[in-house]
Amino acid sequence: EISAVTFRVGIFAIIALVAGIMARNLRRQREAAEVQAGVASALADREAVAHAELEAFHDVVLAGLAGRSFESTMSNVVRTIAGVFEYETLAIGVVEPGTEPPSVRCVAAHGFPEGTIGLVLPAGKGIVGRALATGQPELVPDVRKDPDYVEWVPGTLSEMVVPIRVG
Repeated sequence: EISAVTFRVGIFAIIALVAGIMARNLRRQREAAEVQAGVASALADREAVAHAELEAFHDVVLAGLAGRSFESTMSNVVRTIAGVFEYETLAIGVVEPGTEPPSVRCVAAHGFPEGTIGLVLPAGKGIVGRALATGQPELVPDVRKDPDYVEWVPGTLSEMVVPIRVG
């Protein structure tokens, strides 16, 4: 009778040991699956961002192709970029040929007051002029602290200017 009890206790000990090993393995598998799920989620997020960027690029290209003149093309592009990226304001300016120092003429605008298109800003005047003079992008998080800021849209808090050169 003692040997039967010892045998049963031994069997229960072996079952408990196997159950513990199985539980530890299942926990490791769950942790590995959670890591893989995190990686897959991050990849899906990156894919969604890349898809949105590609779609935005596609929309801008189509908007550009729809224009019948330089002015209408620029207007379409500005309107599309502002819509896709939810910009409150956006403008595109081009360097006026034959001006010294160079000046920039606004050719398309979204969210700016009437009369903005056609305005000319000389190099060195405002944040746009500074970017034109230096050829470097400008990011001003708080225009109220920038002495060069020229207010075109009341209530503007930040401004970004990116000079783009052709050739």
